[in-house]
Amino acid sequence: MSPFRSVGARLAAALALVVAVALGVAWVVVVPSLERNLTRVKLNQQASRASVAMRDFPVFSFENPAAGPEEVADWAAEHGAVTNTRVVVFAVRSREPEVRLDVAADSRQDIVVPDPVADRIAVSAALYGRPSRGVVSHEGQRYAEVALPVQKARAVVLFSSSLEDTLASVQQVKRRLLLAGGLALGIALALGYGAASV
Repeated sequence: MSPFRSVGARLAAALALVVAVALGVAWVVVVPSLERNLTRVKLNQQASRASVAMRDFPVFSFENPAAGPEEVADWAAEHGAVTNTRVVVFAVRSREPEVRLDVAADSRQDIVVPDPVADRIAVSAALYGRPSRGVVSHEGQRYAEVALPVQKARAVVLFSSSLEDTLASVQQVKRRLLLAGGLALGIALALGYGAASV
């Protein structure tokens, strides 16, 4: 075997290893961090919009449905559109021995509502009487959720939105990272053999 080829192979392998390690570090550290940061930003924005929406929650109509039978449903539909979320208003029927929630209004009537008791974000807000937020999974889909208790009524309002756009952004970064890594490996191999032949 030619000594140039041997040196070139070793140099190319060394450069490729450096690139592979850098790519691995980026994949393990940067990508998960990016997903967490994007999710946190989405939750913060959602919580801010939810707080504004709650300022005009129709407490009287919620407590006295006969006075305005459609007002709570109209409020949920309106603020679902404004906040770009699914808004579900839950009536808190009991907190002990377990939390029991009934759906009072839903901005997306075309979607089957998951079991309210199974939604840990809404349950947490009802149980502790304070805002709750987090990421949940329903039927394989991930959602960013913010739940706010209504201080003047036995109610909890859940604002839910799909994380599909956030996850799509992360997948795009992954694809670009793989493409850049492949190009970098190719360049490293070419430089290694090229340097050895000079």
